[in-house]
Amino acid sequence: RPKDMSTEDAITEHVQSMHAGIERMDQMLSDLREAAQVQEGRVEVAPKLIRVDEVLRHTMEEVQDRAKIKGISLDADLEQHMHFMIDRPILSSVTRQLLLNSLAFTPRNGHVQLNAHKAGKNIYVEIRDNGSGIAKSDMPRLFQKFTRGENAPRYQPDGNGLGLFIARGLVEAAGGDLHLTSTEGKGTTVYFTLPIE
Repeated sequence: RPKDMSTEDAITEHVQSMHAGIERMDQMLSDLREAAQVQEGRVEVAPKLIRVDEVLRHTMEEVQDRAKIKGISLDADLEQHMHFMIDRPILSSVTRQLLLNSLAFTPRNGHVQLNAHKAGKNIYVEIRDNGSGIAKSDMPRLFQKFTRGENAPRYQPDGNGLGLFIARGLVEAAGGDLHLTSTEGKGTTVYFTLPIE
């Protein structure tokens, strides 16, 4: 430990580092499990009446600490009182995967925006960032397993290259669509729809 650090501070720092490592391992195991379910067509879809805006806000709060650590502003514009029959775990998991992706590839002092509203017989959810964007040459393979863009080494993301594969698989299993637009050096927008029952 540094000479000017107390034993108590050193222990606290070590425990925090261990906790972060455990969280990363837990996320990796969860991603591998979800990826296997997607690949094998074993995604269970069980729509229940939920308040969509509250689920999205809660999911955003789960990743807020990561945004603060990186100095990224994370904001939301969510249509209120969206009570619909939707699979809550799918909505939450897809949104979390996409938010984590945006945070991983957005530089310090950047911005990530979560938007959602009802669109006909669907809900429309959009995550927009002003991060690194994606090279055109990377676009065709983005939704394959363990895929990362050319700019990944510069940002050293914690992820494992499964996020977009899982997100699209979950959305499609629930009868929705997921799309991505990006301009290298300017940012990325990912949006998906889920049908309302």
